[in-house]
Amino acid sequence: MEIFELDGNRALDTVVSELDSDERTLLCGPLELRDRLDFQIEERKVSLDEIVRKSEDVDVEAWFEDRCRKFESERGMSVENLLGEWVGEVKRPPLLYTLSPNPITGDVKKRVLAIRVHVDRNWKILAVLNFGGGNECPGPEIHCAIWRYWEAKYKAKILVIGCDLLEANVGCPPSSDEAAMALAMEQFLYCHDLVEQGCASISALGGNLMNSSIWYFWWD
Repeated sequence: MEIFELDGNRALDTVVSELDSDERTLLCGPLELRDRLDFQIEERKVSLDEIVRKSEDVDVEAWFEDRCRKFESERGMSVENLLGEWVGEVKRPPLLYTLSPNPITGDVKKRVLAIRVHVDRNWKILAVLNFGGGNECPGPEIHCAIWRYWEAKYKAKILVIGCDLLEANVGCPPSSDEAAMALAMEQFLYCHDLVEQGCASISALGGNLMNSSIWYFWWD
């Protein structure tokens, strides 16, 4: 594993070109994240192989069900209260990754932090970086299990990974109302902030996910 700086103007092209390679480069954000990233990796209490093994024991559907019950118990409300009104696919300009040029100003950071890892599957990156475990962010074995499931179902692969955010390229996004809503519910249970600090309803999240090749997650 190697952490290094990358020219911001060519960072995204570099990452995309290595998307299906065993030697993958991921964007990690501004240079100021270096110390936090180092600490996160050092804090890993179990080996990469152990995290992967634990992820294989995770029943993803059961985890979503447990997460739903926990949310409703802690918030004293039903998830259905956040469904909102379905309005269909959200029509918008093509989305950009957060490290792409600013869509308004065109500005891009001159240098960005990147990491190169050797893994045979994209989702194992989460084990290498010991991602998660803080706030309401799931632990690394849960992330690995969910992204293994999403990679198989939607061809979703992580391109950007920070200390508390993920961005992914999606090869087969949902194209029907039912599929988009099912995915939106999963993503809300995985990352409450998508709705509570973002789209405001699960239906609005579903409309944004329809035919979208980019996913974004963050945990405060």
